[in-house]
This record gives sequence, structure tokens and C-alpha cells, in this order.
Amino acid sequence: MSEENTRGVVFIHAAPNAVSPHIEWAVGRAIGMAVNFDWRPQPLIRDSVRTEFTWFGPHGAGSLIASSLIGWRDVRFEITEDGDAGDGGERWIYTPTLGAFHIHVDDAGNYLVTENRLRALMEDLSLDARSLRDELDRTLGGPWDRELDTFRGVADGAPVTWLHSVG
Repeated sequence: MSEENTRGVVFIHAAPNAVSPHIEWAVGRAIGMAVNFDWRPQPLIRDSVRTEFTWFGPHGAGSLIASSLIGWRDVRFEITEDGDAGDGGERWIYTPTLGAFHIHVDDAGNYLVTENRLRALMEDLSLDARSLRDELDRTLGGPWDRELDTFRGVADGAPVTWLHSVG
């Protein structure tokens, strides 16, 4: 890996089988080389596939990958880009129901929330304690993580267990 390059991971949690070659093309274009993913069936959605791919490419490629996939119908993904020594990385998450989420991360993988964002939440007088908690959860990507948790947990050949809230 050269000084002007970085790496990251593309997690396609679910995509229609028909768009898989287009996803490969978009990722390849962003990192500057052709790619071939090892697609596996996504048992949670009929006719869907999933994959993960470690990429190496120029700084900013994670953003290019995410930008090229955001808005694709029925595609759920996470993109990470590592930072350099001392510089944190970035993470993008997308689901069709929630849209896009982006956040900077430190070297240990912790989310970095800006002082201005926290002050804006504290100064919003319309927020009661529950609303503040909900806004902080959204700021940290909670809804996206919860939506993708079922997809993350699906392993090759493992049975799918659906949990339902009762009461």
C-alpha cells in the first residue's frame, strides 16, 4: 500500500442478483481497477445476493463507492475506508428505508461526533430526555445498525432465526 492509497471494506448485505455486475463495475471504477466479487445467496430476500470485499485504492475511494451505490433500489450496504496514521477513517451505511448514514471514525473504530452537533442537540429546547436519547441514537447510526443486524448475522448455511417483539 503506497502513501497515497488506503484500504477499506465493501459489505453488500443484500442486492438483487441482477444488479451484482453493476455493483462490481461501480466499485471497480471508484478504486481504479476491475473487481470480481464472490457473491453468495442472501437467504433473507428472494433472488438477492451478498458479498464482502476488501479494497485498496486512492483516498476518497470509499466516498466514491458509497456515492455510486446510494439510492440503488433494494441494495443494502456498508462501506469503510481506513485512515492514515493519526487520521481516522470513514463509514457509510445505506438502506432503502432509511437512506444514507455517514460518520467519521477514529483509529479504534469509535464514531466521532462533532462538538457543534452535540451543542445543537443540547440547545434544542424542544427535546425532552427521550427525544434527546432518540436523536443521539440517530446521530450514532442506531436505526441503520438495527436494520442491518439481521443481514449481518446471516452466515453461509446457517439457519435464519427471526425474533419478534411481543407485548
